Amino acid sequence: MPSPVDPRNLLPSRADPVQRKARKQLEKEHAVGLTEVAVLGLIGLTLAWDIDKQVKKREEKKDKEEAEKKKREERERWRREQERGPYGAIVSRAGTTVAPGGRGRGSGRQRDAQPLGS
Repeated sequence: MPSPVDPRNLLPSRADPVQRKARKQLEKEHAVGLTEVAVLGLIGLTLAWDIDKQVKKREEKKDKEEAEKKKREERERWRREQERGPYGAIVSRAGTTVAPGGRGRGSGRQRDAQPLGS
């Protein structure tokens, strides 16, 4: 069974002096400037900003838009149902009833056409 690692040999005070010197030299050459500090500060501000209120507001707006869309669709469906007469006949805006199989203008007999209200 291998012996456990002795943590006293791994402490920074026991670090290899050559590697420590190289690390310190790299830290001096690549020092942190004002730009990095400013960027990190802005990131911190955006993370600290309370976005819960904004998210809640957006969700409420989305729910309102969905409700309006549903109302529009319901009104359109109701309008289409009102345009249809008995047995699926379509009441035209001119006040005549056209059979469900009708093909439109000049497509045959108009015998089934009746004025609306008679």
